Amino acid sequence: MPLIDELVEPTCNTPGIFWHRGSERFLSYVGYHEITATDENGFACRKRIRSTQYLGIRGEAEVCIAKFTAIREEWDRVVQEQRRQYDAENQRRKLLGQPPLGRFKPCWPPVAQHAPTPAAVPMSLPLIRVQASRPTGKELLNLTVAEAKERYLAIYKRRIGLMNGKGINENTYDKFAQNLTLALAMNAVYNRECRPINVRKRLGALTLDDYDAFVRFWCNPKHITSARCGLNYIRAFKQMIDHLKVPTPEGYDEVFAVKMPCTPKIARYNADHLKALLNCEDQRATLYMLMALNMGYYQVDICRLKFEYVTDAECNPYRSGDMFITKRRERTIHQNTFTTTCYVWPETQALMEKFRARANPFNAYFLSRLGMPYDEDSISPVVLEVVKAAGLKGQYSFKQFRKIGASQIKALADSDAMHMYKANAASAADKPYVVDDFDRLTAALKKLREKLKADGVL
Repeated sequence: MPLIDELVEPTCNTPGIFWHRGSERFLSYVGYHEITATDENGFACRKRIRSTQYLGIRGEAEVCIAKFTAIREEWDRVVQEQRRQYDAENQRRKLLGQPPLGRFKPCWPPVAQHAPTPAAVPMSLPLIRVQASRPTGKELLNLTVAEAKERYLAIYKRRIGLMNGKGINENTYDKFAQNLTLALAMNAVYNRECRPINVRKRLGALTLDDYDAFVRFWCNPKHITSARCGLNYIRAFKQMIDHLKVPTPEGYDEVFAVKMPCTPKIARYNADHLKALLNCEDQRATLYMLMALNMGYYQVDICRLKFEYVTDAECNPYRSGDMFITKRRERTIHQNTFTTTCYVWPETQALMEKFRARANPFNAYFLSRLGMPYDEDSISPVVLEVVKAAGLKGQYSFKQFRKIGASQIKALADSDAMHMYKANAASAADKPYVVDDFDRLTAALKKLREKLKADGVL
């Protein structure tokens, strides 16, 4: 016959510790973890649920409290670490002009990453890891479009930082991931009445009609106004299907044979237009446009300019005299290992020094008024306002300054100087024979400056 004490449910005065009658144990609910669940349509999905920790049996109140305290401290540490990573990733996305992450939802990491003490590990942590291996056979055909997207992005991400033609940079990956997400209408703010494809459909069940409907959707001006944007979405989806080697029906290639017939838009050199733009009242806008024209920079090159990139002609830290910038081009940093040394015009140098930031933990040459590094979203609108005010909207975009500079350098000097200005890699045939002498680019940039001064632009 049980004792009276065994019939009475024990209590614990520590908030957060509970008695579970079924298992006759003390337990707690600290943190969350992710599990695989099945939705109403029978497809696998990821779900975030409360974690349960069993602390001890009757009569072990002190032991249970000690375990509970250790788990709470470990959970606080996990939350702080994941919050730090979350904020850092949002800051990186902001610098790249990418959409921010969704709401912060911390979870216990996998057991392999989180095992400080046996007491601190939740009972079950089946966090779903996206495999980075290429699926084949039935596994491939049984993947839904949504699952295939996650699998392919995991595979594609492994190429970041590789060399010898196998690599991509992080910005390339982010842009592709964004295009693929938007192409499949899997972004959180999607609000169109219909969708281009059913992402719950399995790859093995996709028909030619599904592919055709997808392509037609993104070619329809009712759904998207930019033809190039639609083409990027179509290419992102096709890249995923092709690289995963999904069996496709006859006529697949014809469906995706989409072109955007247009000639490259290159603004011709016009001194009056440049004079109106570069002599605007907003000196920050003038700085951005001068750096684009002088060095052939895009917004990302300006955002990521660091103090150590500013040098003299011998690539030593800048002290005085002529200023140069020695760095790799951001758009091709994953492909090319070489740096370019670009002469900075005195007019550009004066504005750079005027807006030069103080020493900062980001090591960024420019900081916003809030003390944060520039991002592309803080540069493009400033220049666009100047272009609108000059009545040149549609004729000039940020990249047109680089195109004008390249065209003029080729006319004033030669193709070699133009390729240096654009930070192009030497051709395979030229690499064994040609030495990159950036004095040639310096002379060409000085000629371009003289022309701009003679035409009253500078």
